[in-house]
Amino acid sequence: MAKDIKNVYNEWDEIDKEMTNILEEMKNFKIKVENDMTPYNNFKNEVVKNKQKWGVLFKFNEEIENMSKEEWLGIRHKAFRMMQDFVLNWNSKIKKMEKNFISFHINKQLNEYKQSLPIYKYLIGDNFELDHWKSLFNMLKFDNKISKENLVFGIL
Repeated sequence: MAKDIKNVYNEWDEIDKEMTNILEEMKNFKIKVENDMTPYNNFKNEVVKNKQKWGVLFKFNEEIENMSKEEWLGIRHKAFRMMQDFVLNWNSKIKKMEKNFISFHINKQLNEYKQSLPIYKYLIGDNFELDHWKSLFNMLKFDNKISKENLVFGIL
């Protein structure tokens, strides 16, 4: 859904840029704008306001996506701290935000991440043998193609 909304805003940016170019060309050729631009400007202001609101969710999702690409073996010792910092950082951000559906959505996701924090302490796997990893992957119902070498944070 967020990607679709992002695409709509990208399309709007193109339309607005084209509108700005047309108005600039009209000004250069001394062509008077016959129509009242107030409805367009009001709409543009609403789009900009809503785009800023959605931008917070886009940023949140982008940070999650970047963390999810991290290789587990490389971050397993710092995963708990990384997620804890992420949750605390975003909790402070949404407290300062206007209360709306986006802040509620982010808060809901943060609560889920907060509940999962203790798990990261137990999944470090320093003393895991191959059988331990296989058992863990079976319990989590991972695809057989997943191994500890290609496990990324986002899968967990």
